[in-house]
Parts: sequence; structure tokens; C-alpha cells
Amino acid sequence: MNSVFEIAGVTPLTVENTRIALEGDFPVLYQKSENGEERVGVFKTQRAFPFEKEEEFLVLLSEEGKELGFIRKLSDRTDEEIAILQKDLARRYFMPRIKKIHKVKEQFAFSYWKVDTESGPLEFSVRDTYKSLIHLGARIIVTDADGNRYDIPDYHTLDKASRKQIDLYLW
Repeated sequence: MNSVFEIAGVTPLTVENTRIALEGDFPVLYQKSENGEERVGVFKTQRAFPFEKEEEFLVLLSEEGKELGFIRKLSDRTDEEIAILQKDLARRYFMPRIKKIHKVKEQFAFSYWKVDTESGPLEFSVRDTYKSLIHLGARIIVTDADGNRYDIPDYHTLDKASRKQIDLYLW
């Protein structure tokens, strides 16, 4: 009987059948077999569920964008491999956390944001603000006009003035 993974045509990547290493700054996948290891190549890590399951169902893509397989849980890998994967994910999913919202001004179907983040002050514009805010319970993800994302981990922890700036767009 075929497994769900075989039917779907996806390959689970485990410590038994693969190894992850660094070559310079690039993560590289090796396929293990009875005859040793074969270098598959450099890969990019992508989350199948980027907001709900940040450390589960990680998809490895070749440089050409071809799916190499997936890792069920990050914690299933070795400590060294976890560090490599986390570094690759941090590079791909960098999202400054918004600590304070000074101003949100609406003009010509755009809103212009002036905020403080953990990385310092920022200004950015958002196209179609209502559609550019993703609500995940108390967490809000803001996507700007250039596709950059910003994280508000818990809307309720923002100060009253910050919440007032975005209340209109939330409910």
C-alpha cells in the first residue's frame, strides 16, 4: 500500500535519508543511500504554513524552484541542521516587529505608515490597507506596497494611541 506522501508525490526528508550542511553561506542537501551520500544541491527553505506552523512542514526547493521534499518538524533534525535551517528561514522571512504606530495616513488608495520597530523607525506605504492586513487572532501581519511584511505579534500590547491609528482597518 502506498503512503500518503507517495500518492501526493512529495518526499519526506528525514535524518535517515538526507543530511544538510553548509557550503560557504549556502545550505546544501545530501541524499543518503546504501552506497554513501550524493550531493543534491543548494536549496532554499520555505514554510508550507508560514504563520500557523513556523517550525513544521518546511519545504526545500532547488535553486530552480523545484520541490526537493519536506521536513515534517524542524526538531526532527540535528542541532547543526536546525541552526542552518533557522538561518535560512530568518533570511527569507525577515519581518520587523512593530512596537509603536505613530501615524497612518490614507491618501489615494494608499496608506502611509510611520512606525517604530525593533530595528528602528520606519516609513512605508500600503496599497489597499483593508486587504493588506492579515488577522491571525491578536497577531497582525502588514504587507506594504513592495511586498515587505511587518509583524504586530499582539495587537492588544500596542499602546492606546497606536491601536487607534489602525482600529479603522481591523474591524
